[in-house]
Amino acid sequence: MQTIADIGARPGKPPLTDEEKQAIADERNANEARRPLLDWQREMAETDVGMPRVVEDVIDTFEAQQFARLSPETKAAHANKKAVRARMPT
Repeated sequence: MQTIADIGARPGKPPLTDEEKQAIADERNANEARRPLLDWQREMAETDVGMPRVVEDVIDTFEAQQFARLSPETKAAHANKKAVRARMPT
């Protein structure tokens, strides 16, 4: 977490006011707080390349015998999507 003391001088420019420094620190802190969710969203989007959400939803409706007929790759992709989804930050 940044404080206004962490915001440095800008060579050749007038010094920042405390309010400007606080605004910069607040924005950086907000970005840091969003980072886990943004990283998770990127990871989730990467899993959607190999298996779109609609396919995942269809597989979720399968009975055990239908699921058993899926290829090992499809089962692994489905399990990976579920694992990534379970790690969603709050």
